[in-house]
Parts: sequence; structure tokens; C-alpha cells
Amino acid sequence: MKNTIILLTCLVLSFTTYAQEEEGAISIAVVESYDSRDPGAVKTLAALAQERLSANDRIHAIDRNSYTKILEEQSRQHDEQFLRSKIVAEEFNAIGATHMLITKVLSQQSSPQYTDGKLTNYKGEVSVSLTVVDVSTTATKHSETFRETGYGSSGNAAVLKAIESMGWKVDEFFTKAFPIEIRIVKVTDEKNGKLREALVSAGEKDGVKQGDIFDVVMITPVDLGGGQVEYMEDVVGNLKISEVKGDALSMAKPTKGAKEILDAISNAPAGGAEVVIRSNPESRSLLGKTLKDMIDK
Repeated sequence: MKNTIILLTCLVLSFTTYAQEEEGAISIAVVESYDSRDPGAVKTLAALAQERLSANDRIHAIDRNSYTKILEEQSRQHDEQFLRSKIVAEEFNAIGATHMLITKVLSQQSSPQYTDGKLTNYKGEVSVSLTVVDVSTTATKHSETFRETGYGSSGNAAVLKAIESMGWKVDEFFTKAFPIEIRIVKVTDEKNGKLREALVSAGEKDGVKQGDIFDVVMITPVDLGGGQVEYMEDVVGNLKISEVKGDALSMAKPTKGAKEILDAISNAPAGGAEVVIRSNPESRSLLGKTLKDMIDK
């Protein structure tokens, strides 16, 4: 215990790199939970998460070389509570991390596969969890569990292949944990009381791509009396990005609820309501899943 305290004290003094982040920016440090059964498997999961974060235009992945002492201490302690400690939160805050992502392998197994009595390969099955923790509060922001199957020349290779194939699920996880919320800037085309096209306030810098689908949500305040106000949310339709116009603007067309969306835009201000657009995690992940299924077949 004394050695741990000394090490943690050294951690405070050892960090000299500070990340200067824009206000509201999301920066994530990826860590492994060594409650896991196989260090190799959880390291593969952490590497996958780091890779998917690096490909994400909205979220910054903190360089793991900037917090190696925390990773080393966690590998010795095998205790997730260490990662949620105040001292670790302070260190992550010092290097510009707004959140940490805890990766964990919950279970794994492999079995030999035979064809006509001959060993052909191995089937690996794995269950993992991803948990986003707010560095400022050490509270869980979002957590999910995934299962996947993979095949390889050995049991270990099959398990690692299963983890490596989770890329689209990891992308969907980040979209759910950190949804994009934007506004309709201008209705550019309408006909017969139905929306045909609109300009929205998101573009390349937000990671928006052609084909992305957004939920159009009407948020209505409900006065409960006594100064209490609740907000009721209703998804009135969907918009699909038809063209990215630049860093902060895109064109979008309705795929569902063209009339309802236009009605919401027209009527919301009068009722004190607000219309927002939120990223739909199904949009990009469904494409990834379709491609994955084609490859698997």
C-alpha cells in the first residue's frame, strides 16, 4: 500500500504534457480493466477502441504514451476502482482527458471446428464491455456489453478475431455515448406542406458524412406547477445527410415524417418548444454490419 501511495504521488509530479482542448471538446483516454480473464484479449480490445477513436472526427483519442504510469499501475493492481480514484481523475484532467474509456473482457471461449472428421479451424466467442467515465465526476456516462464470434487457426486467434470484428459496434457505442445534436438552420425546399430539404448546422468538423441519418426531436416543456418543469421529447421524423457543404453546414432530406418535421419547425416556437436533430447510431452501424455480414458469408 505504501508503494502504491508513493507511485501515485510520483504520478502527480511526473506529468508535464498538457493538452489544450477547445471548450466542449471530447477527449478520451482508453484503459484496460484487468479483472479480465486474458490480458492479451483486453489489450486487443483497448487497441481496437483506440483505433476507432483515432478515426472519429469528433472525439480526440489521448495518446496512451502520455499516461503509461497509470496503465502500468492498473496492470499491477487489477482493480477497476483504482481507475475511478480521485488521483487518477486528476492526472487524466491534467493531460486534457474529459473522459476515460474502460475496456473489459467479461468472458471468452474457443472450440475446435471439424469438417469430415478433420480439424479446420477454431471458433472463438467473446463477451466484452465498454464504459465511458466522466473524468470530472468519475461517474459512468454510458456503458454497454457486446458479444461476437470469430474464427482462427487457434483458439486464441479465434478470440482475438472476434474482438477485432467489433469495430462497427464500437463506432455505434461512441455515437450513443456522445450523440451529435444540431439545428435546422433553414428550410430550403418544401412542397404541399411537406419538407423536402433543409440546411443543418453540422459538417466535416463534426464528423458528419453523406448518408448519415438523424432523428428530428421536438422538445416540449410541460409545466407541472410549483415552479417544476419537465421536458417531453417526441421523435417526429428522420433526416438523411444528402450533401456536406463544408466545416459546419450540410444539406439534409427527410426519409420519414416530412410533414411532421415541417409542422414541428413551424409550430415549435409558438408553444415554447424546440426542434433539435440528434445523430442516430443505427445509421452508420447498419452499413458496417451489412458489409461485415457480406464478408462473413
